[in-house]
Amino acid sequence: TGNDITRSHIEGSGQFDIDETWRWGFSGTRASDDTYLKRYNFDSADSLTTTGYIEGFSGRSYASISAYTFQGLRAGDDPGQTPLVLPVIDYNYLSAPGRFGNTRRFDVNVMALTRNEGTDSWRLSLHPVWQVPRIGAAGDILTLTAELRADGYIVNDVPDPRGTTQPNRNGLTGRLVPQVSADWRWPLVRAEAGSSQVFEPLINLIVSPYGGNPNDIPNEDSQNFEFDDTNVFDANRFPGLDRIEGGPRLNYGLHYGIYGRNGQSITALIGQSIRARTDDTFAQRTGLEKRRSDYVGRFDISPTPYFSFYNRFRLDRQSFALRRNEITAALGTLDLGAEVTYVRLSRELTSDEITGREEINLSGRAKISQY
Repeated sequence: TGNDITRSHIEGSGQFDIDETWRWGFSGTRASDDTYLKRYNFDSADSLTTTGYIEGFSGRSYASISAYTFQGLRAGDDPGQTPLVLPVIDYNYLSAPGRFGNTRRFDVNVMALTRNEGTDSWRLSLHPVWQVPRIGAAGDILTLTAELRADGYIVNDVPDPRGTTQPNRNGLTGRLVPQVSADWRWPLVRAEAGSSQVFEPLINLIVSPYGGNPNDIPNEDSQNFEFDDTNVFDANRFPGLDRIEGGPRLNYGLHYGIYGRNGQSITALIGQSIRARTDDTFAQRTGLEKRRSDYVGRFDISPTPYFSFYNRFRLDRQSFALRRNEITAALGTLDLGAEVTYVRLSRELTSDEITGREEINLSGRAKISQY
């Protein structure tokens, strides 16, 4: 800490209603130096995020304006390369269902991200979507979707990710990516005394052009990617807007469930993705780097309202070896309970690390009084 004799931090959050439509709020933490929070056991985070926002809800639509600042606490963090995101503007419109159940959606995003040193980017993203569901005579459900991603960027000092000697890129860039998809599922239900079963095959086919991620578009919001059971059937699996998934691809899987009248349930899901050809959209060891993806799924058991167990997994596409395994068991009521979670990674899910990892987490809760 050098000659510093005073060390401190501030942490706070708040949310305030303006009227029935709009509200504003903030949350965040700042520390006087990198090691203070860990030294005094306040927090073990390696970065701190502070945000403020205004947001509004009207019917099916949503709008927000927000800003983000960050403080890196790792030894290698450079404050000059830490971004300021101001503003982020989001608008999401969803129409009421039409005569045939069709809906229209329109998403708008504006973002300005700047650094004292390094890459800057200003983004305008427009995303119109048209969707219509159809229920067949056999009870199968077919949902057709047509959408367009139109993204414009003004960028500054973007390095070539291939590590060439080309100068850093500046100026105006963008992309225009149309996409059509068909999602088909057939929930077959069997009712019995005291329970019901659901067996549901799922298939979705997505068609869009390749090459939706040019090198002069920086990746600021889609670096933390994980392929799992929550996104195996998504048309675009990236969490942010800077990266999109392109090319023809087919996702398929099975869902099975048993549901009791008293809240008991057993459910299982497994799925896989197949692409027409491989490209560099996904990094190595993500499970999607090959033409056939790894298998992902989950298994949930709740035999009573007081006990639940679930297992989420990722299996190697060829050997069926476990690449990711997460097991959680919870026991108790709202007043008293305990939970144990075990996570095993056979290899790290990012392209710059290859080490395995095992973690176990125990937690418990007890209600002492009404407050």
